[in-house]
Amino acid sequence: MMRLLAAELVESRQILPGQWLQSYHAPHLAAGARAGQFVHARTGDYSGLVLRRPVSINNADASSGIVTIHFRTVGKGTEWMTRMRPGDTLDMLGPLGRPFEVDPRSRHLLLVAGGLGIAGVRMLADEALRDGRQVTLLFGAATTRDVYPSSLLPDEVEYVVATDDGSLGYGGFVTELLPGYEAWADQAFACGLRQMLAVLAADA
Repeated sequence: MMRLLAAELVESRQILPGQWLQSYHAPHLAAGARAGQFVHARTGDYSGLVLRRPVSINNADASSGIVTIHFRTVGKGTEWMTRMRPGDTLDMLGPLGRPFEVDPRSRHLLLVAGGLGIAGVRMLADEALRDGRQVTLLFGAATTRDVYPSSLLPDEVEYVVATDDGSLGYGGFVTELLPGYEAWADQAFACGLRQMLAVLAADA
């Protein structure tokens, strides 16, 4: 059930150039959020900005009441968020959006993410592992410095990286890895740039 709430910041850290993970204490949101959903965040009144920003829910732990969001700094609003300190509150509206629908019969899930698209599928990995499924994540980035840290993923996830410049993992686009996993996967879920999704849709 969607609700407007004041979430209290617990931890904030930069994980990649211009990309941040922030954990908030928001029990209602943590209990109701599902993989693929997001929140609309509103920065403090003194920022001079009133429009809400859609931010993907990276993870949610109902037992601790902690929700983690993943965002990139793209303007004054998100820059303001990076200056928040533990104990500060952020106005959130959520959970919003349609969650991913996993077929109960699926045992092997293939997740495909490009860049910040990892924020959209990250929680799905946790849900799938909790339900006893196997997960492979194909991640694409321009270069090594933009690769999502493997330390932020459960050990059970098979993590395969592709970089456009070949500096880490497979050299080329992440979509080029798909043929090697199509026969294994019962379902595939993707989040990333429109061009990447168009290629995946054409191959489906």
